[in-house]
Amino acid sequence: MSAGASRAWWAPRRWRAPWKRPAVADRLARTLSADGTVRGLAAVTTELVEEARVRHGTLPTATAALGRALTAGLLLGGLSKADERVSLQWSGDGPLGSILVDATPGGHVRGFVSRPQTHLPARAGKLDVGGAVGRGVLCVMRIPLGEASPYRSIVPLVSGEIGTDVASYLAGSEQIPSVVGVGVFVHADGRVGAAGGYLLQAMPGA
Repeated sequence: MSAGASRAWWAPRRWRAPWKRPAVADRLARTLSADGTVRGLAAVTTELVEEARVRHGTLPTATAALGRALTAGLLLGGLSKADERVSLQWSGDGPLGSILVDATPGGHVRGFVSRPQTHLPARAGKLDVGGAVGRGVLCVMRIPLGEASPYRSIVPLVSGEIGTDVASYLAGSEQIPSVVGVGVFVHADGRVGAAGGYLLQAMPGA
């Protein structure tokens, strides 16, 4: 695959209501605690990440990194205002290069990784996403529709493991205590077996 092809963004997907898809299919769900102090989002993204793997020709570590980033973007986009989209870019000094994801509140998400052929030896039995990303920064842009000037925030990467980086951004730049977990399971043959994540966030004044 050429460098140009690896950077081509694939068509964004529209999330369907859970009752229109099989129980194991991709879905995005929102919830609010009974006392109104915590809101949450949860996503199953297995089909999404497998489609990205096929389109970009990623090797396992790059698959996990891009899949986590797509899932994190979907979750963060789900918290955005109706008239804006959110863009996230991980830029590290690791062999993976950069990851760029773009998402909307309506459930559209797209992205690419600059070096899709990246794969590292496992670390502690897990794909070494943090090692592939390396040290660097996460740039988050909230882009209002119809306006030229986005709101931009740049924070240091905490681990390069994707989820903790997004949680750090939310706590530091948006001053909202949050927990973010994203994960991708990749089979030995490279196929995506499972992918998904969650985001829990304290409501204002909680």
